[in-house]
Amino acid sequence: MFVNVLILVFFAVIFLSASIKTAREDERLVVFRLGRLLGIRGPGLVFIVPIVDRVVRVNLGTSIPGWQALSKQHLDEKVKASVLQEP
Repeated sequence: MFVNVLILVFFAVIFLSASIKTAREDERLVVFRLGRLLGIRGPGLVFIVPIVDRVVRVNLGTSIPGWQALSKQHLDEKVKASVLQEP
């Protein structure tokens, strides 16, 4: 009897740990259930069904490659920028 309860608790812990995902502030999780779009989740904790749902992480912080610019003093300068897109 005790072994059955122990096995049940073990699988419940594995199921719960697989069902919790976290998304940072600059990313979102796209959740698909059985191949169909369920929605966009995040940031924060996201709960999914482990075997049925599939999660794709999308990073919203897009980095732009460095640009070269000519300043007023006729000096070559390299410009780097990053863009954060709010939902």
